Amino acid sequence: MHINPEKIFSQFILNWLDYMGTKTIEWIANAIRADSFEPINDDFEGEELPHSSSVMDIFTAINHELSFIIDLQWSNAVQSAGFYQKFSKTIYTAIEQYCDVIGNGELKPIPNAGKWVDMIKVGSKKKKGPTDIASESCVKLCNIEFALSKLEELTKIMNVAAVTTVTKNYRATIAPALKEKAAKEKGKSPAAAANDDENSVSGGFKIQIMYAENIKPVTNTGLANGYVTIKVPEGTVVPVPDPLDITGANAGADENGATVGPSTPATPTTPSIVQQPTILKGANCEMARTRVISESINPHWDEEFTMILPPISRLDVSVMSKNLITFDPVCGKASLDFSSKSRLKKKLADHQTHDIFLELEPQGRVLMRLTLDGEEEDVQFWFRRAREKLGRTRNDFVRSLCARISPYCREVLVKAVKEEEATTVPQGYLGVFKQTQYTNVTAKGAAVDKSITSREADDILAPLTDYLNKNLDTLFSGLSSKMATEVIKKIWEDSLLAIEGCLIPQLYGPIEKERRVLNKRQVSVLNWALDILKQFFHADGAELGLPIKTLETRKYIHDAKLIDVYFRELKKLKSDYELSLIQGREKEYLLRLIRVRIEKEDGLTNIERDEGRKWFEVQLVNRKEKTK
Repeated sequence: MHINPEKIFSQFILNWLDYMGTKTIEWIANAIRADSFEPINDDFEGEELPHSSSVMDIFTAINHELSFIIDLQWSNAVQSAGFYQKFSKTIYTAIEQYCDVIGNGELKPIPNAGKWVDMIKVGSKKKKGPTDIASESCVKLCNIEFALSKLEELTKIMNVAAVTTVTKNYRATIAPALKEKAAKEKGKSPAAAANDDENSVSGGFKIQIMYAENIKPVTNTGLANGYVTIKVPEGTVVPVPDPLDITGANAGADENGATVGPSTPATPTTPSIVQQPTILKGANCEMARTRVISESINPHWDEEFTMILPPISRLDVSVMSKNLITFDPVCGKASLDFSSKSRLKKKLADHQTHDIFLELEPQGRVLMRLTLDGEEEDVQFWFRRAREKLGRTRNDFVRSLCARISPYCREVLVKAVKEEEATTVPQGYLGVFKQTQYTNVTAKGAAVDKSITSREADDILAPLTDYLNKNLDTLFSGLSSKMATEVIKKIWEDSLLAIEGCLIPQLYGPIEKERRVLNKRQVSVLNWALDILKQFFHADGAELGLPIKTLETRKYIHDAKLIDVYFRELKKLKSDYELSLIQGREKEYLLRLIRVRIEKEDGLTNIERDEGRKWFEVQLVNRKEKTK
């Protein structure tokens, strides 16, 4: 009698892989507990990235377990693909846990610190000085970059593309029988089952949450601390994987139990425990959540998520506002409709990426990029998710590093602009009943209609350039040159946003009460800042400097043009904006400039201001219609 040992032991291997999946949290905890987050003194070969011990320990453990699977030399390619799929999920879980744990205290509050800590932070009015970048933060970012490189090595060792091909070919072979079997179990005809499929989607789904506009303000400041959640409906049923599927007990056998391929036929085994469908409730319905963008009703997230959807007919999208003390209020809600009659279902059927503006209730909208792959879970899926998790964590660390520098940049610029504003005319006894009037000089006696000199500009920005020099040294000594360049590019982008923020308000939401149309001297401060910071980050073309082409981004060009047209007549600004719409290249910065000129410019009559507001509202409606 011929005995197939693989048939006997396959279930033991599957059970062992499941057990390994449950031990990942322990792996991560032990690795991080032993790590001081200082670069280890290994003999780096060539361009190997700097890193600390924890990330090396994790990938050493992963490679050790992978060697065991490879050494099995399993002859059944389908079952072997199932082993790799289970193990790739363990790899993803390990990476997810590692990213979350090293992010505590860096990217998010330490768990279980209690709301007292958050309340103290919220209530604190103490002014802080500029924050320097810590070397430990640089090491953690290096670890993420190192993990990405090791993940690519695993992709090659496991031959992910070939394993995925085996999985897809096998599933294509058994798919018709599984559909018929599922229909019979539900007591439905094949036609009725097909109708159910038409009214739902399932499988691989990629969603990129870009930004929102004009979400409902819910904070005391008239803004929001927005984040997005994506949820399946309450009570969604997740079907049990069929035993014939790639990680099932009968993988490699056809629907009758015969082995698919040249292997010896074998009778399918029956799992010792009959699995039941999972019904999703509460927090388990959440499929994705973005980070929080503070104090904005026009938040930008630009985050991507890949997920395997159970059969569903809709996804619920909510924009919430983070509240550290009470519950999180809703800023807007909407649903993605996947029923057979929906336009969205027809769009996604081509499996291409589509930009969708989702209108929120009660107000606002979210731009999302959706791709329905429709594929089932496989090795490539878990590697893609691991790559995305590392990529998001890397981007979050870059943003976190920049968030320590950017506030001081804004502080210096806002202070410089404030110091160059005109003083108010002293008011008499009845002055409280009159509109505030201004002189033509600053508090230091400088004429507001004259630009500042280059020497004055250097003196104004000296504290900022000194601070940047100190922290950029930390970046270049603690990060790889590639990652340091990425962080510096982000600091440059944030600097451009700070300059823009001094010039014009956001398109939606209330304009700050203290904001005024700037005078010539104030605009010249920002013009010098744009030029000096550009030359600073270029560093005369030295090795660590950014190329001029890299610095001259779209935002830089917009800031330069904004400064150039800042004092242009309102009528000409309106015609320039309307022309940009006709040409299909909307200049949003012009619309924002027009808005502040209409609301804050001295000398406009009430009639002119009202006409300007009506024009502005019409442009918002036209703009929204063009992007539908």
